Amino acid sequence: MTSTHYRKIISCIALVIPTLAFSQSSKIETLNREEQTWHKFSLFREAMNPKSEEEYMATLNWLRDRITAFGGVDSRYFVTYSALLGNPQAPSVKDTALAMAFTAELILRIEGARCKDQVEAKKISDQWIPLIQRQLFEFNNLPQSKRKKLAAFGFTFASLQKRNRSNDHRTGDRWQCAILPSYTEKIYKLEGVEFTQIPMGNIVNVMVSHPTIFPDFASDEEYESRKKEIISAARTKVDRE
Repeated sequence: MTSTHYRKIISCIALVIPTLAFSQSSKIETLNREEQTWHKFSLFREAMNPKSEEEYMATLNWLRDRITAFGGVDSRYFVTYSALLGNPQAPSVKDTALAMAFTAELILRIEGARCKDQVEAKKISDQWIPLIQRQLFEFNNLPQSKRKKLAAFGFTFASLQKRNRSNDHRTGDRWQCAILPSYTEKIYKLEGVEFTQIPMGNIVNVMVSHPTIFPDFASDEEYESRKKEIISAARTKVDRE
């Protein structure tokens, strides 16, 4: 798969929301600023709480632009985008909401596969599912042909997603591993630790970071094997009659 193919998939599900003729510059500036934090939880809390119709549309456009640019987004962008779209009446926008929900769940599971402790990782990803539960329910009850069409986006994104090999172990596809309870409990009293508690709806994440003590990651072999299993299980679910 190539990025060109990815963009073709985007156009097939009408991802693009009409662009505003004006800019909610203060909202966009806030989103841009919060995106620079390593944990990004304030970003998604801010995105999920627009204070006006203009802020709502500005946030949707901002998320759309991040997703269509492909680089640097994780599952939380898809969860937030789908959750904000909600239950729209327009068929093309509804398709987008459902496709984003499927993608979000798939990528949440794949990101969790990066962590050595799978039980804890699943608890982290499961916190985000209720935000898109209605969309996932609708997706799972679509006719097979429609499910396959909308799922193509998620499978393409998963195939193009590259492992984050930066020096920052807290970002990209590794964010879940950086907030596992076993990891935060191990380091939160140590010297040099960075501690932040971020509430967002029913989700309260204790964000702890240490410059030299890292989470326990799965080996390359474990990760690749888990990722294949997750994608295979998702394909089986989508392809059922």
